[in-house]
Amino acid sequence: MRPRPRRALLLVTAAALLRTLSLPGVLPWEGAGILVLLAVALRLRAWEAGLGPRGDYLGGFLWFSGCLAFTAYTSWILPLGAAGPLALWWVLEGFLWRRLRSRTGAVPALVLAGACTDFWRGVLPMGGMPWGQAALGLAGFPGILPAASVLGEEGVSLLVLLAGAGCARLLPGGRRPREAAGALGTAGAFLAGAALLAPSIPRGGAALDCLALQPNLGLREKNDPSRRASILERHLELQAAAFQEGGPAECLIWAETLFPVPALAEDGEGFLVRPLLGGRLQVLPAAEVRSLQAQVARAAAATGLRPQGWFLTGAHLYRALPDPAAGEFSPRTSETLVFDAEGRLLAHAPKTELVPFGEALPFGRALPGHRGLALEVYERFLLLPDFERGALTGPLRLRRPDGDEVALGTAICWENQFPAVFRRLADRGAEAFLILSNEAWYGTGFEMDQMLAATRFRAAETGRAILRATNTGLTVLVGPRGEVRDGVPRGRQTWLRASLSRVPGGFRTPWQAWGHALPFLASLLGPLLALLGSLWPRPEQRDRPPDGA
Repeated sequence: MRPRPRRALLLVTAAALLRTLSLPGVLPWEGAGILVLLAVALRLRAWEAGLGPRGDYLGGFLWFSGCLAFTAYTSWILPLGAAGPLALWWVLEGFLWRRLRSRTGAVPALVLAGACTDFWRGVLPMGGMPWGQAALGLAGFPGILPAASVLGEEGVSLLVLLAGAGCARLLPGGRRPREAAGALGTAGAFLAGAALLAPSIPRGGAALDCLALQPNLGLREKNDPSRRASILERHLELQAAAFQEGGPAECLIWAETLFPVPALAEDGEGFLVRPLLGGRLQVLPAAEVRSLQAQVARAAAATGLRPQGWFLTGAHLYRALPDPAAGEFSPRTSETLVFDAEGRLLAHAPKTELVPFGEALPFGRALPGHRGLALEVYERFLLLPDFERGALTGPLRLRRPDGDEVALGTAICWENQFPAVFRRLADRGAEAFLILSNEAWYGTGFEMDQMLAATRFRAAETGRAILRATNTGLTVLVGPRGEVRDGVPRGRQTWLRASLSRVPGGFRTPWQAWGHALPFLASLLGPLLALLGSLWPRPEQRDRPPDGA
């Protein structure tokens, strides 16, 4: 069959558009996630119509621009800038499909090529970009989350690719009923089998009584040091209203980076040195910073916390420098901090996955011109990409007065998308999870729905309840099976009182035990078969002309 480039380009354009529409929150229709099957089907038909690498790049650029369209709320250039390099993953996927199709068949080739590119896109480079998995829009469909406790979101996404490829065999021009029935039947059988293997969730210790504040602060307000007092005041007003309604909480929770003053660990002397907007520089003695952070923590605890409870908040944790005139900025990490009612810093856990270009630049401080580029990004986008990647230290271990030790796993914003972060913490004994997030960068649109869908997968994968505490929304309690138990509206000043249930720290889902390894193994199979096909082609392939498009 002769290649039909124009038709192929139309098909891949439609595939990219439908893939975007299948994401949570883009369409008001709750079942819109099913559109991903048609998107996959059209992608396969585009390849069969002769789509080449340039067409793959176009489709990938359109898809990732749509997938990340919410970043345009901060700047119109952001989705386009991210889509440029990310589109190369679609080029790689098309390359693998063309190498695999004659050896495995078109449908298995799509699944194997997708398994490779989706997995490694979530890992490389700079920590990966695991956004927009094929299963994301299907979080609310029956059987999907139970299956995720065995296969994970990545494994379910492979079944979605298989089902979508089967749907391609029902479209005009490519109708092959037996092949469609085989692909759809296989995907359905694996999905049903995984759902049947979903474990029951055991009960752990007494639940945590949590009060999560959603202050709904704007970006300029949060990043302006002169507004520090008003930020604290708004939190205290919300706490007072919550106290009137339900009394003090065991865990008082503020969202990511909403602690209104810089923080320092409880050891080390010197100075905090950090840049401010407008080219200004702030230099503070370490003792003054620690005194101020303790004062703010005590004020927070006084209006909403039980005497022996914990105040948890997101903050930038700095390291003091001995010489403020050395021309360096204090190294910092993004952290979850735990204070007691007296304002003492009891524990902290760092963010281990950083937003590419938003929180970290390639090669970090080794990049030539790193400081100037980071400051330029800061002035334009209010993001200073000079964070250090923290080492996994959690879960946080909080001891109650009766001796009950609570193991609380924590994640910050972007880490919501990384299954491995939650798996490692669950393997280390986490009994429940807390996610601190500030998504004011992206308005109140569909990014929040996608974040919630990913949280539901993280809960189902680990069998742990998760509380999302955010600045602007969505502040939500998700149960250990991925069900949404409670929440408050986005874009409002409000709070959520939640009972965060726990499981025994040693509990492991099938996904934790072995299911998480399946996508990695599948990601290796496609390149291996492609390599074997190049080294030992089948006899009928040896005289075959190259692709024409």
